[in-house]
Amino acid sequence: MKLTSTKTLPVLLSLFESFSFTQTSIHEATGVSLGRINAILKWLIDKEIVIKMTGTYELTQPNRLAELIATELSLKKQQSFYIDLPKKEALELVRQTKAQLCSFSLAGAFKKELDTPEIHAFGNEKLTAKLKTIPRGEHKLNLYEPNNLSSEETFTSLVIQFSILGQTKLLEKQILTKWKTLQ
Repeated sequence: MKLTSTKTLPVLLSLFESFSFTQTSIHEATGVSLGRINAILKWLIDKEIVIKMTGTYELTQPNRLAELIATELSLKKQQSFYIDLPKKEALELVRQTKAQLCSFSLAGAFKKELDTPEIHAFGNEKLTAKLKTIPRGEHKLNLYEPNNLSSEETFTSLVIQFSILGQTKLLEKQILTKWKTLQ
């Protein structure tokens, strides 16, 4: 099963919103057909990530699901720019051009141990054009090709993007608080 397909990924992401759910609640949240949802849930049950209860299902291994999704996604660097612009102004430029910061760059703004002078963003033509006009400097801005999660700004997308990098250990405390499990 291709986990990052346009019909499967929304279903999988919706499971992280409520760990206990019905097929109907997923259908209403995503618009994906009940037949497709049923096939996805059967696959997840076979993988022991979801269990079937009486009338409902329960996501029991959210970290494992996040890691499986991460194996199908990648962060492909498009280009790096060394710019003569303070980090705060560079972040504002990313916002103004409607580019999306990578989750680990957002996390770096809140966690000192992840804070580096580098900025990581999913690129777009407008941002690339602006960056080409800025004089060369010491601050690095890395642009990545957008992926199926690049527009997501949720805790789940943060965990998946950290899984892509093999860095979920940095989020263990937050994962335990939010999901109550490290499985």
